[in-house]
Amino acid sequence: MKRKQDQASKRRAKRKRLLKDLRKRMEKFERSMGSSSSSQNSKSLDSEGESGNSSDNDRLREEGEVSLSVILGDEPKSIRGKGPPLCEALVNWWSSYLGAGLEKDVREALSMKYKKPKNCPLLVAPKLNPDIKASLTST
Repeated sequence: MKRKQDQASKRRAKRKRLLKDLRKRMEKFERSMGSSSSSQNSKSLDSEGESGNSSDNDRLREEGEVSLSVILGDEPKSIRGKGPPLCEALVNWWSSYLGAGLEKDVREALSMKYKKPKNCPLLVAPKLNPDIKASLTST
């Protein structure tokens, strides 16, 4: 019981730290947006009719990228690279299954034969929202 309480308090503390960090990043972003928008407005008024818009655009693009990194943190790195190539026969089969899916009776038979595990819900495809489903076109 005590161990569960300790784990729960650790999770709460971690969430609190993450929230605090996010708030700091948002404040930093808001400060940078406030200063860049005021300097951007005065700069655009000063440079009307002047050439050199490309350097201003480059500067603004860089500021935007910096602002995103302030909010989101460092760019995520790929966890894994690509694996070795598959046998061409397997590629043909899998491409067909993944692209067009299985026929309904085959899919139901496999679903009955191999039950979905209770502890891994991500193995099951999510239900499609009826509004989204209605807007999709069947091909």
